[in-house]
Amino acid sequence: MLRNRLAEILAERKLRISRVANDIPDLSRNTITSVAQNDGKMIQLNTINLLCQYLEISPSEFFEYLPFDISFTAEPHGEISKFTNDDFGTSINTIDISNLEFEGFLKKVAVNESLGYNEKTYDLTIRQTSFAKSDDPFELHGYTLIFDVLLGASDNTEIFSKTKDKFNELWNSNLTDGFKSIIKEIITSEINNKLMNEFSDIQFLFESIKDKSIKIDTKFNFSFEDAYSEDIQAGNITVILNKQKNNSSIDISDDDLPF
Repeated sequence: MLRNRLAEILAERKLRISRVANDIPDLSRNTITSVAQNDGKMIQLNTINLLCQYLEISPSEFFEYLPFDISFTAEPHGEISKFTNDDFGTSINTIDISNLEFEGFLKKVAVNESLGYNEKTYDLTIRQTSFAKSDDPFELHGYTLIFDVLLGASDNTEIFSKTKDKFNELWNSNLTDGFKSIIKEIITSEINNKLMNEFSDIQFLFESIKDKSIKIDTKFNFSFEDAYSEDIQAGNITVILNKQKNNSSIDISDDDLPF
């Protein structure tokens, strides 16, 4: 797993991307921004060369490396939503979101000459535990679903204890803050994409319902606590729809995420 440290280096030196782009004519601001965000799978050698020259660092200082890769997939678990129609059965009045939970699989994969191919999967549970109502008066149905990212998919205490020790070693000892941020972003993106799929049926229903809308944002707490702790229960939310002009869609967004 490989990432560049451009964002950290610029922050340490209090350099703005606009300043760097101005000082290096051959690199655009968009290119530098993309590199700093670790967005692309490939960076041109000339881009690395110019940035290392400008920052007066070596490629080993520019990049950060782990001898394994991390991937993440998730699947919905349990019932997501119910609809309540009006008295005539022609319109949706409420949407109940309850037991919203995803089974997650964080996979660590390594391949090398001496040991060959090796993989380890850590089971995660991504559970919606609470929600917040938007304070924006123009968002009549603006909600933020708050998820806890938890460790484990078994209520067996012994299995969880072994898994927890290995996961804590990975998370606390093997990963730098930069790699942790990337993994959090991978998890966040996967869950938001799954939410879009889960709510696609609701979106279809809303296309024929004028003057009604709902916007759902998401926020994630990466506590990695025991998924089957009695202290961490699934939340529920009931959205009562009111009329709102010129809007009839559902929007799931991660604009407010800190990652």
